[in-house]
Amino acid sequence: MSYITYIIIPFLVLGTFYLIKILNKRAEKFMDENNFKVRQPIMFSLIGITGTIFFGGITIYIILFPNDTEEWWTYVIFSFFVIGCLFFSIFCLSWEIKVENEKIIFSPFVGIRRNYIINNITKVKLYSNKKIKVYAGKNKLFSVEPTSKGYNVLISRFKREQITFDIELNSLSL
Repeated sequence: MSYITYIIIPFLVLGTFYLIKILNKRAEKFMDENNFKVRQPIMFSLIGITGTIFFGGITIYIILFPNDTEEWWTYVIFSFFVIGCLFFSIFCLSWEIKVENEKIIFSPFVGIRRNYIINNITKVKLYSNKKIKVYAGKNKLFSVEPTSKGYNVLISRFKREQITFDIELNSLSL
């Protein structure tokens, strides 16, 4: 029975990413290249919320009904899982890039919302894992993962603006 788990989990992960790809393509069909938003997939938020509820429930259960077999570190580990899933959910819901004609508004996970002009963007680095990093001069403005909804529309907008694309073959560089 335990081997089935090792077989099912990779298929579930691959199926999730395939579903995200299909939903992103469907959503991007209706996006206007002059006014659109780039966001994390809603599926990621649902995974984070589910993880928060699941690990929070387990944590509450082991606090309310201790059976004297768990150690203090069990509470700490489950608390870290709850906090990690909660932060992941908040990140997915708050991170956003909004393109309005010639202006880009970047709302990071934490911090101040930043405004950029598309004409100030000097280059876009495209990595082998399809992640992009956007630069104005030597300053990195933001980065976008290919799983983000609106990613392809953003790429086509940069190409339309004739912004230079640098291709990095090392996908591990940060």
